[in-house]
Amino acid sequence: MKYLGYITAFIIFLVLSSVYSGYALSILWDWFVVPTFNLEPISIPIAIGLAIVVSYLTNHTDSSQENNGDTFSEVLEKLTVKALVKPTLALLIGWVVTFFI
Repeated sequence: MKYLGYITAFIIFLVLSSVYSGYALSILWDWFVVPTFNLEPISIPIAIGLAIVVSYLTNHTDSSQENNGDTFSEVLEKLTVKALVKPTLALLIGWVVTFFI
């Protein structure tokens, strides 16, 4: 039963992190790509798809950061922090940059 909880948490994590990354991409797209290239804004579902494609094509693992004996919950915790911090920092830095354009 414990593993069912882990699997459920992992699936929820994948969905929420994809939605948050897509949301961040759609906001950044609206801030920078739309005015620069006169393109249409993208919806959050399209941004989610783009984020997944880009992640699939560019995902690189660092072999020096192997999970040395980490439990599943510790790995999930690290992935959750990374999934929250990366889009949040991108939005924060992008928001600051909008004041200079």
